[in-house]
Amino acid sequence: MMKKIGKSVFAGAIALFVLAVGISAYDVVEPNERGVMVTLGEVSSGVLEPGMHFHVPFISRIQKYSIVPKGMNANFSVGKDGAITKDMQTVGSQVTVFYRYDDDRIMDVVTKYGDAILENAITRSLVSCVKEAVGKYSIYELVENQDKITTDVSKSLAARLSEYPIEVTQLTISNWDWSDDFDKNIKETMNRTQQVRQAEQDLKLAETNAQKQVAEAEAAKKAAEQTAEADLMKAQKAA
Repeated sequence: MMKKIGKSVFAGAIALFVLAVGISAYDVVEPNERGVMVTLGEVSSGVLEPGMHFHVPFISRIQKYSIVPKGMNANFSVGKDGAITKDMQTVGSQVTVFYRYDDDRIMDVVTKYGDAILENAITRSLVSCVKEAVGKYSIYELVENQDKITTDVSKSLAARLSEYPIEVTQLTISNWDWSDDFDKNIKETMNRTQQVRQAEQDLKLAETNAQKQVAEAEAAKKAAEQTAEADLMKAQKAA
């Protein structure tokens, strides 16, 4: 009796093991993913489209790559890493870029590149593109030309990264920054501008007051003349 129970338990364990192995032999590639078969550490298939795929347990596996855009940030400090405007001012900014793997070149991602290499390529290209775009404008023109600079950087970055299996989907530039010395110059300029405007307003007020006084004097003179004329007419009638 015990032998039969032992055999049944052993058979059940074997069945469960076989079932688990059978289930693990299949893997699902989601709609927003692409996969490749890796056998004993080597890529052994082309790109696997979304769906269920078979692989040999313990020998091969399916490595998946998401094609959903992912973002990375690049910060440009005001110091030596900053961009230089056409009026020779150093500025910094924060740039966020979103990119995704090219569906048709997933094999290049797997066999030639990796996340580290691609991110390094994006960062290097981004630095060059931003500095090139910023160099076309003065520091005073950056904010008002924000959209155009962003568009130019996006196009330039896409061109520089065309050899890599990625696609730039979105780019934003924000948080423009500049040196404390330039910030001080801006404040001094604003103060001087305010002083000039105040002086102009004071001058206009003085001119208005002067014109008022002249008008009042002319009105008083005219009134005096009219009074004198009226008195003369009265005297003539009395005579």
